[in-house]
Amino acid sequence: PSELIAGMEVYKSSQADLVEGGVGGTVNVKTRKPLDMDANSGVLSVKGTYASGSEETDPEFSGLYSFKNDAETIGVLVAAAQSDYSLVRKGFEATPTWNQYIAPVSFHQTKEREALNVVAQFRPTEAIEFGINYMDLTLGANGVNQGVWIAGAPGAGDPPCQVSHQNVPVYCEHKNGSSAPSYFDSRSRQAEMTSETVDAWFTYTAEAAKLETRFGTTEATGGTSFENSIWAGIDLPTKGITDFRGDTARLIGNFDSSISYLPASGAFLDMSAVVKQPNEDQEDYFQADLTFDLDLGPLTSIKTGARQTEHTAGARQYKYNGNYTYNAADGYEKRELLTDGLIAGGTDQDILIPKTNAKYLDAITMKIAGNNFAEDRSGYKSLTEENTSLYVMGNFEVDGVRGNLGFRYIQTDASSEYYVPGVNPDDATGLPVNKGFTTTLATDKASYDDVLPSFNVAFDLTDDLILRASAAKVITRSNFNDMYATTSVAGLNDNNPNNGTATRGNIGLLPYTSNQADVGLEWYFSEGSVASAAYFNKTVTNFVVPSVSTGVSIGVPDGDKGGADSW
Repeated sequence: PSELIAGMEVYKSSQADLVEGGVGGTVNVKTRKPLDMDANSGVLSVKGTYASGSEETDPEFSGLYSFKNDAETIGVLVAAAQSDYSLVRKGFEATPTWNQYIAPVSFHQTKEREALNVVAQFRPTEAIEFGINYMDLTLGANGVNQGVWIAGAPGAGDPPCQVSHQNVPVYCEHKNGSSAPSYFDSRSRQAEMTSETVDAWFTYTAEAAKLETRFGTTEATGGTSFENSIWAGIDLPTKGITDFRGDTARLIGNFDSSISYLPASGAFLDMSAVVKQPNEDQEDYFQADLTFDLDLGPLTSIKTGARQTEHTAGARQYKYNGNYTYNAADGYEKRELLTDGLIAGGTDQDILIPKTNAKYLDAITMKIAGNNFAEDRSGYKSLTEENTSLYVMGNFEVDGVRGNLGFRYIQTDASSEYYVPGVNPDDATGLPVNKGFTTTLATDKASYDDVLPSFNVAFDLTDDLILRASAAKVITRSNFNDMYATTSVAGLNDNNPNNGTATRGNIGLLPYTSNQADVGLEWYFSEGSVASAAYFNKTVTNFVVPSVSTGVSIGVPDGDKGGADSW
């Protein structure tokens, strides 16, 4: 919530004392401190937001209280917030290349956010200050997506589909019914996230120097706590038109998706889709900055510093490995239990589709699954990145000209742990995918370093006209999802020949690098107003692109290829 924010600093161009990582720019969000506020001051906010899509009014509450003593040496601030958000998204999903399926879908999600911020600040003298900032954020985001997949493939006697220049069907008319079956599909997902940050700082200001240190840790955990799925074939009349032309897919015709077309029971629960996917992310950091004031002609100060971080991230995946089979006597899979009336799907056409009873679906699949989960070794991800940076920067000012020149050195060591692919026919987890992975963990490592120069200058042409120019080399480190060394295997022994793929990240990916420069003119023609024009140039390298190879041996024979290790 905005009550937690004291201000924002936006840097369009880089400079040596900024933490590396922003090719497009840097935004520093500053939270409030009690010694900067009036004693016993506070904020209380109550809001309500109505959304026509969900037809719900969502509440939001936030408050802040700040205390400091009369001597203004000790201060404490406490802030908290809570909000709910209901999302309903209707639309179409389509797979034109697979029986020209089109699905009117409806996605429902409820988000619950909570935030707590506590800041303690101590300033015993004008020269010394230290403090600690604790922030706790939680998010719950449970949702369900449901749709009826209607096949547009023409039936007997129907004209052929119109196709695009890529030979993909885009317009299909089926007067005699589709040649493929329709089905109801729904997926319910429970997700949560918790983030905790502890940030401490110490500042000492001398007559001509200033020391600033900051250290702390931030940790986030969460992910998919439980996900499941149901589906059922539907004896659905499909006379009409499927149109994939334009910006959105469309159904033209009278499509009755009422619950009566669902089977009365059975063929609903897809226990193979029951999964848990916890994630974690943590960074520990320390930074020190030292500024020396100077009087050496145009050179007004020199600033130098160092930063050290250790960033770890990972994910696990657990799948149901029990032996559930449909039993009519259980009564679990009756359509009147798994559905709860009708809801509108599609976009400008409100096509009624069955609404999933997500609470019942979650409860019954949890009951069936129990503790019968095993780790999917293809979903194991682990990465550690250690970053060190050193910098020096000089600030100058003379006769209406001011700016800075600096250099930042960065060094990164990265490693990723993963399960080694290989034949494992005696795997005890019961998950078919694990027969393609050993129980051996291996680690890939990589490192790189670079020097990032930067230059910024501003010319005061008049009292209200400023000319700015800058040049810098900047980087953005690659996404961790592209760096995980885990191998994921698809199409292993699934009785579909020649569909096997193995996908793997690369721990050795270098960061995006940009050599950039810009020049801009700013005219401050009245208080609080500015007109500006700018020209910039960026040359960005090290884009991440996929590399595809065929006939690769990974140590896993595929029965669909006659036992060949060829991926």
